[in-house]
Amino acid sequence: LYPNGNEPYEASSLSLYVAAVKDDNKGENEISDDWSCCAQFILTISNPNDLSIKFEKFTQHRFNATEADWGFGSFVSLKSLIATDDRG
Repeated sequence: LYPNGNEPYEASSLSLYVAAVKDDNKGENEISDDWSCCAQFILTISNPNDLSIKFEKFTQHRFNATEADWGFGSFVSLKSLIATDDRG
């Protein structure tokens, strides 16, 4: 989660990603080169002060050692997320 985007040109947007991480309990230093996982998921975020303001995006990705994260650099504009009566 990057509340002000993860790139300068995304500063007016919220960025949201899912990342695959190694299991520290197994004593491994990193994800093995031959590991992969196909996933379909929905990322959702809402305004905690008004739960009717909610944004969702569906995506799919094959996570592996070289592409261990996936998501949206510009998931939603901050203006839309914090909108009140006028919804943006």
